[in-house]
Amino acid sequence: MNRLVKKLIRWTVIWVILPAVVFYGAAWLFHPERYLLDRIAVELETQTGIVLKYGGSRITLAGGIALNDIILEQVRDHTVSMNGESVELTPKRYFTGDHLVIRPAWTQFVDRNIGFAFSGRAYGGSYHGILAAPIQQEPAPFVLQGAWSDVDLARLDLDYPELLVEQGRCRGTADLHVDLTRVFRYRGPLDITIEDAHYRADSRFTGDVDMPEFNRATAAIELNYEEVRLHDIRCYGPENSLRITGMIYQRLPVRNTWLELELRLYMSGAPDMTSDEGYIPLKIKGPVKDPDILFLGRNLRNQSVMPRLDD
Repeated sequence: MNRLVKKLIRWTVIWVILPAVVFYGAAWLFHPERYLLDRIAVELETQTGIVLKYGGSRITLAGGIALNDIILEQVRDHTVSMNGESVELTPKRYFTGDHLVIRPAWTQFVDRNIGFAFSGRAYGGSYHGILAAPIQQEPAPFVLQGAWSDVDLARLDLDYPELLVEQGRCRGTADLHVDLTRVFRYRGPLDITIEDAHYRADSRFTGDVDMPEFNRATAAIELNYEEVRLHDIRCYGPENSLRITGMIYQRLPVRNTWLELELRLYMSGAPDMTSDEGYIPLKIKGPVKDPDILFLGRNLRNQSVMPRLDD
């Protein structure tokens, strides 16, 4: 028995412990993950104009890569082709994260994909998911499946100056196909829940109209590249509830994005939003910069209480 134990210990030291010490020692000394990250950053900037920045990196005990202080941003104008026309993408920050761990998703090889699982923290919350792409396809469309929770909406890098989010927490899931050859890259469902929200709209948008207060919302959305289908968005407030359905046709610049939305503002007494009665109907149709707002057969766009946004 003692001989068997000694052989087992010797085998463990030679084939498990010693290789692990060599691997993690070399990783600690030479940081090979940085070469991989630099390669990914170059490809990302070449194909999309998006720059990857990070503060530090290391190899985890599970063989993954851990990053700190991650930033994804467009730092310069980048020309892309959309519907046969050249479109300029201007500098913009897409993502800021505190921590990210990437590790191989071995189950993806069964479907002849190369995949990575990821998890981390950003905007005060946490996120996790899987990123997978076909092994033999270039440029490779990829699948992004993920979930996030407890994200602080006030810390997001939003590009909507007309709406200031002062507080709120968000959770949700996504199952998206991403095509880097398109400007609007995403296709697939999004489910989002927002709690304890408080926001303030720009006076140019509200005019003399008192904006209803909504502090909770749920959204079921389907992305199809340029088209965004709002299956069911429900907003809940202490006095009123709002249900939104319709389509958004994305265009560049954003002010040319086309809206076809139906809004139902429910007064107190119909919080379930399933009734065909007891709501105020409102329809919005046209470009974001100057849509028609239809209420009881009247176009509020031309009314003094609803001034138009500046171009």
